[in-house]
Amino acid sequence: MAASVEHFYCMVDVIGRAGRLQEAEDLIASMPFVPNVVPWTSLLAACRTHGDAHRGARAADRVLESRFGAIDVPYALICNAYLGAGRIQDAEMVRRMMREQQLGLGARRRRRVALSQSTDCFALEI
Repeated sequence: MAASVEHFYCMVDVIGRAGRLQEAEDLIASMPFVPNVVPWTSLLAACRTHGDAHRGARAADRVLESRFGAIDVPYALICNAYLGAGRIQDAEMVRRMMREQQLGLGARRRRRVALSQSTDCFALEI
Protein backbone atom coordinates (compact mmCIF):
# COMPACT_ATOMS: atom_id res chain seq x y z
CA MET A 1 0.00 0.00 0.00
CA ALA A 2 1.46 3.34 -1.05
CA ALA A 3 1.36 6.25 1.36
CA SER A 4 -1.33 8.77 0.48
CA VAL A 5 -1.25 12.54 0.92
CA GLU A 6 -3.26 12.09 4.12
CA HIS A 7 -0.67 9.64 5.49
CA PHE A 8 2.10 12.20 4.99
CA TYR A 9 0.03 14.95 6.62
CA CYS A 10 -0.85 12.71 9.56
CA MET A 11 2.81 11.82 10.08
CA VAL A 12 3.78 15.51 10.15
CA ASP A 13 1.15 16.06 12.84
CA VAL A 14 2.22 13.05 14.93
CA ILE A 15 5.94 13.81 14.66
CA GLY A 16 5.33 17.47 15.46
CA ARG A 17 3.20 16.67 18.49
CA ALA A 18 6.04 14.44 19.72
CA GLY A 19 8.31 17.49 19.65
CA ARG A 20 10.47 16.25 16.77
CA LEU A 21 10.06 19.48 14.87
CA GLN A 22 13.12 19.19 12.62
CA GLU A 23 11.94 15.75 11.49
CA ALA A 24 8.46 17.10 10.78
CA GLU A 25 9.88 19.98 8.75
CA ASP A 26 12.21 17.61 6.87
CA LEU A 27 9.26 15.34 6.05
CA ILE A 28 7.34 18.26 4.57
CA ALA A 29 10.38 19.23 2.49
CA SER A 30 10.79 15.68 1.18
CA MET A 31 7.16 15.04 0.22
CA PRO A 32 6.82 13.75 -3.35
CA PHE A 33 4.17 16.41 -4.04
CA VAL A 34 3.66 20.08 -3.23
CA PRO A 35 2.13 20.20 0.26
CA ASN A 36 -0.88 22.38 0.91
CA VAL A 37 -1.60 24.38 4.07
CA VAL A 38 -2.39 21.31 6.23
CA PRO A 39 1.14 20.10 7.12
CA TRP A 40 2.43 23.65 7.52
CA THR A 41 -0.41 24.47 9.93
CA SER A 42 0.31 21.26 11.87
CA LEU A 43 3.98 22.22 12.11
CA LEU A 44 3.04 25.76 13.13
CA ALA A 45 0.85 24.46 15.97
CA ALA A 46 3.56 22.03 17.10
CA CYS A 47 6.12 24.84 17.13
CA ARG A 48 3.86 26.88 19.37
CA THR A 49 3.34 23.91 21.70
CA HIS A 50 7.06 23.15 21.92
CA GLY A 51 8.31 26.75 21.98
CA ASP A 52 10.23 26.90 18.69
CA ALA A 53 9.38 30.45 17.62
CA HIS A 54 11.79 30.71 14.68
CA ARG A 55 10.71 27.44 13.05
CA GLY A 56 7.12 28.48 13.76
CA ALA A 57 7.69 31.76 11.92
CA ARG A 58 9.07 29.83 8.92
CA ALA A 59 5.98 27.61 8.95
CA ALA A 60 3.82 30.74 9.26
CA ASP A 61 5.47 32.14 6.13
CA ARG A 62 4.55 28.98 4.23
CA VAL A 63 0.95 29.05 5.50
CA LEU A 64 0.55 32.64 4.29
CA GLU A 65 2.10 31.75 0.92
CA SER A 66 -0.48 29.00 0.44
CA ARG A 67 -3.47 31.38 0.26
CA PHE A 68 -5.52 29.18 2.57
CA GLY A 69 -8.59 31.40 2.71
CA ALA A 70 -10.55 33.03 5.48
CA ILE A 71 -9.78 30.80 8.44
CA ASP A 72 -8.99 32.79 11.57
CA VAL A 73 -7.32 30.09 13.68
CA PRO A 74 -4.24 29.92 11.42
CA TYR A 75 -4.10 33.72 11.43
CA ALA A 76 -3.92 33.69 15.23
CA LEU A 77 -1.20 31.01 15.19
CA ILE A 78 0.72 32.98 12.57
CA CYS A 79 0.46 36.18 14.57
CA ASN A 80 1.75 34.47 17.71
CA ALA A 81 4.58 32.74 15.80
CA TYR A 82 5.77 36.06 14.41
CA LEU A 83 5.57 37.72 17.83
CA GLY A 84 7.52 34.85 19.40
CA ALA A 85 10.26 35.23 16.79
CA GLY A 86 10.39 38.99 17.36
CA ARG A 87 8.88 39.76 13.95
CA ILE A 88 6.57 42.51 15.21
CA GLN A 89 6.02 44.12 11.78
CA ASP A 90 4.94 40.76 10.33
CA ALA A 91 2.55 40.25 13.26
CA GLU A 92 1.07 43.70 12.60
CA MET A 93 0.64 42.77 8.91
CA VAL A 94 -1.31 39.65 9.95
CA ARG A 95 -3.49 41.73 12.26
CA ARG A 96 -4.22 44.11 9.36
CA MET A 97 -5.15 41.13 7.17
CA MET A 98 -7.52 39.91 9.89
CA ARG A 99 -9.18 43.33 10.12
CA GLU A 100 -9.39 43.74 6.33
CA GLN A 101 -11.02 40.33 5.92
CA GLN A 102 -13.22 40.99 8.98
CA LEU A 103 -12.09 37.75 10.57
CA GLY A 104 -13.13 37.15 14.10
CA LEU A 105 -16.48 38.92 13.76
CA GLY A 106 -19.76 37.20 14.54
CA ALA A 107 -19.48 33.94 16.51
CA ARG A 108 -15.71 34.24 16.79
CA ARG A 109 -14.15 37.32 18.33
CA ARG A 110 -10.55 38.46 18.16
CA ARG A 111 -9.01 39.61 21.40
CA ARG A 112 -5.70 41.19 22.22
CA VAL A 113 -3.95 40.79 25.51
CA ALA A 114 -1.07 43.07 26.40
CA LEU A 115 1.82 41.03 27.76
CA SER A 116 4.85 43.08 28.85
CA GLN A 117 6.19 44.75 25.66
CA SER A 118 4.23 42.70 23.10
CA THR A 119 0.62 42.02 22.19
CA ASP A 120 -0.64 38.46 21.86
CA CYS A 121 -3.39 37.50 19.36
CA PHE A 122 -5.78 34.63 19.78
CA ALA A 123 -9.33 33.62 18.86
CA LEU A 124 -12.04 32.73 21.34
CA GLU A 125 -15.28 30.82 20.85
CA ILE A 126 -18.10 32.95 22.27
